[in-house]
Amino acid sequence: MTDFALGPFLMSGERLIWILATLVLWVAAALVSRKGRPDLNPWAFRAALAGLVGARLGFVAQNADVYQADPLSIFAIWQGGFALWGGVAGFAAMTLPLMWRRREMTPWIAASTLPALTILFILGQLLRAHEQFLPQDRPFIDLAGTQMTLEGPAVVNLWATWCPPCRREMPMMVEEAQANPDLPIYFVNQGESPEKIRQYLSSAGLVMTPVLDPSLGLMAQTGILGLPATLFVDAEGRVTRAHIGEISRAALRQGISDLKKGTP
Repeated sequence: MTDFALGPFLMSGERLIWILATLVLWVAAALVSRKGRPDLNPWAFRAALAGLVGARLGFVAQNADVYQADPLSIFAIWQGGFALWGGVAGFAAMTLPLMWRRREMTPWIAASTLPALTILFILGQLLRAHEQFLPQDRPFIDLAGTQMTLEGPAVVNLWATWCPPCRREMPMMVEEAQANPDLPIYFVNQGESPEKIRQYLSSAGLVMTPVLDPSLGLMAQTGILGLPATLFVDAEGRVTRAHIGEISRAALRQGISDLKKGTP
């Protein structure tokens, strides 16, 4: 699964694609607005913002029960959680009325939108072309040293005790694992000793069965550059989605629900 390091920041490939598409939209609108043509810059900014807000509100609506219990988490957008349909609705709500009121702008708006859609399609296809699978050629071990394999469908969380976002999300993820016994969540520790892991679990009061990956082989094979990372794996062992960074309860539940329904 592809992610990118931008200086000290780590970003998933999917998020980077959307950012690039937004930048392309703004640049295209700026170019189209030259030489006496209609000024599309205000529209491009507002439409992109409306798309972002719509995508977030759409996801919040899909997971209303989670956000009712913790309303402030609606603003934790770094934890992920966006609905494509909501983004399309927000973009359309800002664009279609303008095209209706000022029909002479329609071809220029289309000319600005087309490059952004092209970037989304091409980079999205390239990202899907780099499919990753859970390794089946080597076993992992648990704290007792017993060998085990990771099989889908499942959620795989890559973590370490020195990682603050890992520690923040861990209690929530353990709760969700206990609430979904029919779909395993594997907590794969990256590079730490059994003693260090036992000490952390004892001090945090967490009851779960960690998986040890002392050589960080799973990070290397899936192309993950930082922790935490949460992988959603289908029945064939294919990584269908990867969330880089701390994940919200709603995003985790959505991923689990999709795996249970067999959707990518």
